Amino acid sequence: MLLSVRGLTAGYEETCVVRGVDLDLRESETFVLVGPNGHGKTTLLRAISGLLRPQAGEVWFDGRRIDQMRTEELAPLGLVHIPQGDHLFPDLTVEENLLMGAFPRASWRGRRQRLDRVYALFPRLADRRRQRARTLSGGERRQVALGRGLMQEARLLLVDEPSLGLAPVIVDVVYDALKQIAAELTGVLLVEENFAHIGEIADRVGVFEMGRIVREGSAAELAADRMVAESYLGGIA
Repeated sequence: MLLSVRGLTAGYEETCVVRGVDLDLRESETFVLVGPNGHGKTTLLRAISGLLRPQAGEVWFDGRRIDQMRTEELAPLGLVHIPQGDHLFPDLTVEENLLMGAFPRASWRGRRQRLDRVYALFPRLADRRRQRARTLSGGERRQVALGRGLMQEARLLLVDEPSLGLAPVIVDVVYDALKQIAAELTGVLLVEENFAHIGEIADRVGVFEMGRIVREGSAAELAADRMVAESYLGGIA
């Protein structure tokens, strides 16, 4: 099992947001979490990637317990977290921002090949490689953020709402890239509100509500469940 989460509880100060979550992700699997905003999906990713120390439970990655490790210790192991938004360095160029993702020594050695791969996935970035990040559109910035995450040697990619706030044409670009990434990487754990695109890449989908995974199945199974569709998927059925 690539990722195993057992009884994970996490939150902020006295507030409990994630409540005893169990989750398994197999090798070469893409698992997508959907559900209402504000119910803990982002907090779950932060607890897995070391940005937030869990209050209880365990996280295992490739047979190694990691819930007490820091983010900078996890990235070289191949666990890469791409958060919501972009968090770019506004006065650095596109290429300089991308290279910031290659800071582990092993990733830095292969930075030129990874740059070529990122530019193949997001051709617009190749055209903008010497442009400062602050001058980019929102969709271009999101592509830089995704590309930066791919500059490391990732075995598990955690991606938080990659289509949030993007125009439909840019969502298509992002998901075309994610589909290729999912086919190549060992595993992907994706948080998403846009259900329309996930059927193309998801091996399994989990419905997340009130800090827990309350339903799990394929994208087709959940879309065909009227209660799930009406409650969580915008009425798709």
